[in-house]
Amino acid sequence: MTPRATVYDVARAAGVSIKTVSRVVNGSDEVSKETRERVMTAVADLDYVRNPIARSLRTGSSDTIGVVVDSIADPFFASLVSVVEQLALAQDVSVLIASTGRSVSREKGQVLRLLQQNVGALLLAPNGHDHRYLLDAAPGMPIVLVDRGWELPGFDTVGVEDEDGGLRATRHLLAHGHRRIAFLGESPELTTIVHRQQGYLRALAEAGLAPAPELVRTDCSVAAAAAEATEQLLRLPQPPTAIFSSNPRASLGVVSALHRADRLDVALVSFGDFDLADALRPAVTVVDQDPGPLAQAAAVRVLARMRGQRLPPEDIVLPLQLVERGSGSSGRDHAQNGTEMNQVPVVLPPNVIDHFYAGGGNIERLRGFTSPTPADGVLRRPEEWLAATTHRFGEDGLGLSRLPDGRLLRDAVAADPQSWLGVPADAAAALPAGDTGLLVKLLDAGQRLPVHVHPDRAFARSHLDCPYGKTESWFVLGTTGEEPSVWLGFTEDVEPDELQRRVDAQDSAWMLSRMHRVRVRPGDGILLPAGTVHAIGEGVFVAELQEPSDWSILLEWSVTTATLDESHLGLGFPRVMGAVNHRAMSADQVAALVVHTDPDTVADTPVPLLPAAADPFFRLQLCAPDGGALPSVDAGFAVVVVLAGAGRLTGSDGPVDVAAGQVLAVPHAFGDWTVSGEVRLLACRPGAGWPETLSTQDGPR
Repeated sequence: MTPRATVYDVARAAGVSIKTVSRVVNGSDEVSKETRERVMTAVADLDYVRNPIARSLRTGSSDTIGVVVDSIADPFFASLVSVVEQLALAQDVSVLIASTGRSVSREKGQVLRLLQQNVGALLLAPNGHDHRYLLDAAPGMPIVLVDRGWELPGFDTVGVEDEDGGLRATRHLLAHGHRRIAFLGESPELTTIVHRQQGYLRALAEAGLAPAPELVRTDCSVAAAAAEATEQLLRLPQPPTAIFSSNPRASLGVVSALHRADRLDVALVSFGDFDLADALRPAVTVVDQDPGPLAQAAAVRVLARMRGQRLPPEDIVLPLQLVERGSGSSGRDHAQNGTEMNQVPVVLPPNVIDHFYAGGGNIERLRGFTSPTPADGVLRRPEEWLAATTHRFGEDGLGLSRLPDGRLLRDAVAADPQSWLGVPADAAAALPAGDTGLLVKLLDAGQRLPVHVHPDRAFARSHLDCPYGKTESWFVLGTTGEEPSVWLGFTEDVEPDELQRRVDAQDSAWMLSRMHRVRVRPGDGILLPAGTVHAIGEGVFVAELQEPSDWSILLEWSVTTATLDESHLGLGFPRVMGAVNHRAMSADQVAALVVHTDPDTVADTPVPLLPAAADPFFRLQLCAPDGGALPSVDAGFAVVVVLAGAGRLTGSDGPVDVAAGQVLAVPHAFGDWTVSGEVRLLACRPGAGWPETLSTQDGPR
C-alpha cells in the first residue's frame, strides 16, 4: 500500500514551506496566485487529503459548524439546516446539529456541548436576550445568529424585517375592510414574534384603531394551541373578521379550526408559508419568509469567517414578500359565488391610480394603507377609482376595480346585470359592458391640477364612439392651505383662436386670470357641467362623481408630467377645442353650481350633497343617523364610502357591518337598505332614471 501523502510531501513537491501549504489548503488569501497554483498542482499529483482530526488537535477547533436551532422537526428550520449543510459540505466543512426546544437553558447546554467537540464555528437561532456566555465560552469563534438576535451586539445576524412583515400583513387585512383583526403569537422571549406584533399594532394605529385586548393571543406556539385560541375567538360576542397568525405552526391550527367551524368568512394572513397553503380554498395569503436565502446568507458569512476573513459584525436584512392568494380578503365573498355573491354589499380592496400630478396622502389616511416612498420623494398616487367599471383612457384595464375574489367588477356586473343593477340582460346589452352608470373617485390634489375640460355626450358620441361625456361633481372632504380653491368657467367670452394661442404658449397665468376662482371648504358640493374649463387647487381633497368615462382635454400640461400628445384624446387640438365652452359664466351661474352642507350634519333621512341639476347624471347623499329613525336608501346600484365611525347596512339579505375607511359596492339585489350606528357615509348612485335617460340627456350648459 502506498503511504498517504503528508503536508511535508506537498511542501517539498511545491518548493514552499509547510505553513504556505497550510494557508493554501485552508483558503487563506495571503498567498500569491502563482504559489497557490503550484501548491494545488502538488496536492492533486500526490492525492493529498487533509487530516481534520490532527488539525483540530493543533488549532483547538475543526472544520465543523455547530448549527443550533429550535427544532429540526420545524419545516422552517429543517429547510434552513439542509441548505447550510449543502453549502458547508461543498467546502469540505462538516455540520453538527442540535436543537433547543426554544429553551434558554437547553440552548446554553447544547452550545457548550458543541464547543467541547471542538466545532470551528456556530450558527445559532438564539432564545432569550442574554448571550454573554458565548463571549466567555467561545472568544474569537465565528458566530452567526440567524432568524433573530438583532438586539445582541458583537455578532453577525441574518434575518428579515419582522416588524415590516407584521405591518404589511395587517395593512393588507385593513385594506380589505377588516377592522376586528386578531393577532396570534407566542412567547415574548422570541423577539421575532414581538416585532411582528409591533407591526400589527403599528398598522392598527395608522388606521386610527385601538387594539382590542381580547383579540391578542400570545399562547400559540403549536398548532393545537392556535386551534383552541381560534375557537375561543370565534365564540366572542364580537368575534374577529380576520386573523394575523405570526408563525406557520399557529397558522395550521387556525386553518383547522376555521374549517371545522365552517367559518371561511374569516380572513387569514400567515407570517410564513406552509405545505399546501396554496392548495386550500381559499388559498392562504402569506408573508413569505423563505428559509433558503436566510440559510445561504448565514452560511456564506460563517464560512468566510472560518477561512480567516476579518469582517466587522454586520446585520444582514433580507426582504419579505406578501403573497396574496385570497384568504386575506373579505371571507364572506369567498364563501359565496355566482349570483349569490351579488346579493350583498361587497367590501372592495384599494384601487389607487398613479398619475401625472402629485398627491394621495389623504386617500391613504382615509383608506388605511401606505405606499412606498417614491425615489424623488413626491407621491403621485392622487386618485383612487372606486367600484370602477371604466378604464383609464388609452390604458386598457388600468383603473378597473376588482372584487375580493379577484374578478373584475365590470365582468361580474356584465354577467349578472339583474342582481347588480336591476336591469334585465336584454336592456343591459345596449350599455357598455359592465356599465354601472357612474364613476366614483377619491381625488387628493397635492398640487394645482392643470386647466382642462371634459366633452359632453354629443361630442363623445360623434368623435369618441361613446354614449357618455364627462359631466362631473366634487364633494369636498378636506382642505389644507390658506385659500383652498377651485377654478371653473370663464369670466368673459374667450375667442377660440385666442384660447388656442394661449394653449400653444402654455400661458397658465392668462387662463387662470379669466376663470372664476371659488374658495372651497369641507362640505361643499360642486357640479361641473361638461365643456366647462376648470382646475382643482392644491390642498383640496374631494370625492368625485362623474359620468363613467375618462375623457380629459388638457389646455395646460406643462405644470404636470403630462405631454402635449396626451392632452387631446388623440383627436388633435383643432377638433377637441370644439368641446370647450368659450362663453362667459356669470357669478350667479357659478354660485348655482355650489351647495354647502355642514360636515357634522346628522339626519333621519339621506342628505343630498349636490345641486339638483346633477340628478340626471349622478346622485350623492350623506347618511349620518341621529339615533332616531334610520336613513333609508332605495334599491339600486350604489358605491358606499365610509368616512367615519362604524355602523351597519341592513337590506333584504340581512345586516352588513361597516367601518371607517371602507368602500363597498352595493348591488340592486340588496333591496332598500337602512343605515344604523354611529357612522357617516356617502352613498353614490347613478342618475335618476338611468339607464333610460342615457340616450336623451346632455345635461346643463
